[in-house]
Amino acid sequence: MQLFPPITFRFGRHGSTDARSRSSIPSCLDPHHHLWDRHGWRYLLDDLRADANSGHNIVATVFIQARSMYRQTGPVELRPVGETEFVNGVAAKSASGTYGKTRVCAGIVGHADLMLGDRVEPVLAAHIRAGGDRFRGIRHTTTWDADPTMGQPSLCNVTIYVG
Repeated sequence: MQLFPPITFRFGRHGSTDARSRSSIPSCLDPHHHLWDRHGWRYLLDDLRADANSGHNIVATVFIQARSMYRQTGPVELRPVGETEFVNGVAAKSASGTYGKTRVCAGIVGHADLMLGDRVEPVLAAHIRAGGDRFRGIRHTTTWDADPTMGQPSLCNVTIYVG
């Protein structure tokens, strides 16, 4: 059973009327980006659009969880669903065409704590509801370093696709 229809894109060359003529720039998909607004660090739709329009022909992007915009209340295991809700809203804004031709967040990879075992199923179901046809799976990042000044360097990422 396929849970989600595949994301389809048209790749190739495109014509342009700008002075530089982008007809020689191939179309591409940005398969891994983040959005966040936390503790003085901010990278949101306008920032991504500026980067995407700086000489590239990015037709679509895939958001990967960034530990941002989590729900502030409710069961701890469901709080990461807030990020999927936020990102799906950004994707809907992008899909309107008002913010350019790039389909920002056409795919969404969220977070769920795999240590929950079978109790992770309601979390996945909540992500699927929140992300609609854009939700593609989860990434469970594991980190550790004996030196506490190292923060959370990623030693291993596990990504599970549900569709």
